[in-house]
Amino acid sequence: MNFTADGNHLVVESMDSVGQTPSIGMIYLLDVSTLEIATSYSTQDDLLYGGFAVDPMGSRIATFGCGGAVIRDVRSGEPYVATERMGFDHACYSPDGKKLILSRDGNSLFTLDTLTGSLMEGIEHDLLTTSICPVADDVYLITAVDQGGAGMWFFTLDDKGIMRDAPEDFGQVVFPGDSLFATFSTYTQKICAVDNLINIFSYPGAHWQASFNSRGEFVYPEEHVEPRWCEGYWSNPVFLGESGILAVKSPHGLLFLDLNSNQLLDIQEEQSLRMMLAYHDGNKLLASVGSDGKCIVRQISITR
Repeated sequence: MNFTADGNHLVVESMDSVGQTPSIGMIYLLDVSTLEIATSYSTQDDLLYGGFAVDPMGSRIATFGCGGAVIRDVRSGEPYVATERMGFDHACYSPDGKKLILSRDGNSLFTLDTLTGSLMEGIEHDLLTTSICPVADDVYLITAVDQGGAGMWFFTLDDKGIMRDAPEDFGQVVFPGDSLFATFSTYTQKICAVDNLINIFSYPGAHWQASFNSRGEFVYPEEHVEPRWCEGYWSNPVFLGESGILAVKSPHGLLFLDLNSNQLLDIQEEQSLRMMLAYHDGNKLLASVGSDGKCIVRQISITR
């Protein structure tokens, strides 16, 4: 799920079957003000389902899957640019919308020119890609896992240079821009802010240091008290613009965390399990979709 660039619509991909009606590969465009379906179209026949990326600068969407990748008009579904039939599992747009970065088979990255359709193969690595994120102009981050742990690398499309490793204990990665980003740990169930230093919620004084295995390790203070809101499985973190405030799903509801002060700002209760979150900075809107299929869009006005 994601907002269109103008913030007027939400794009949602369905990967389930509802009753007797298969809805795998359906793209829905929802009007933000009414949450009514403005349009919908299927990507199932061309095997282009499993993920999508929204152009941050315009009105196009890239859908991808084992059938390749297609850039299409987000409203009509009309295709503009298509790759040959090859499987892609992750994708993200460059900040200017001129390139689409695609991952194939988990360890090969391709760059698609969104105007000409030219596809160029780039970086290869030995791990399994779990996400690709734009950080700044021509700088991206790839996260990956293998049987022994995980890794995180910054790279550029030109020199493919690795800029920094990161601790192995992480999962999802989100960015507000600039150099600040957050990693979500599936093992310790904590969120870490990383900007040269690492802070761990509920553990003042915790830090990351190099270790013999070169991946690094977290060092905790001898005495620490974990607040109740830290308990349980956290997922789907999203930054509220470049404020340093993070919204994340937890068993206690939606948590709003300030990465600058390591403080919990608010907890908003949820009636159903929130599965996806998306934020539009210009309109200050936070959208969530739950396991019940219900979509909620709320105006955000949280202050420190």
